[in-house]
Amino acid sequence: MRIAGTSASPGTLAANMKESYPFIPKSNSKLRKGHFWPLKMSNGMYGCGIVLDIPSKDSYGTKMFFAGLTNWCGKEKPTTEDLTSFPLSILDQGKAYINTILNKGDAILGKIDLDQLGLEPVL
Repeated sequence: MRIAGTSASPGTLAANMKESYPFIPKSNSKLRKGHFWPLKMSNGMYGCGIVLDIPSKDSYGTKMFFAGLTNWCGKEKPTTEDLTSFPLSILDQGKAYINTILNKGDAILGKIDLDQLGLEPVL
């Protein structure tokens, strides 16, 4: 099967599509384990929130996900390089809603591989 107007099959097209950052999620359908966003703190520094898991829509709908608060802190918003070069750990975790990311007008800035970094959420 080919996609109209292209010479690509659906699998080839999907494999060539890359995530683009930053992005503002409107539901949990585009969230992936390892997506992260900045958390502006009262002292002007930034912390970092991270998506730990996305439950099934049957269980929690389209706005909820499992979030973690990392131990990372910096003067600028976090980058993938910041997080992967730091001894990252999860300080706290729980259920969160999309508004957790959007609350301060922020967005998903990137994605890290939690398994590769040895980060195991307790869900």
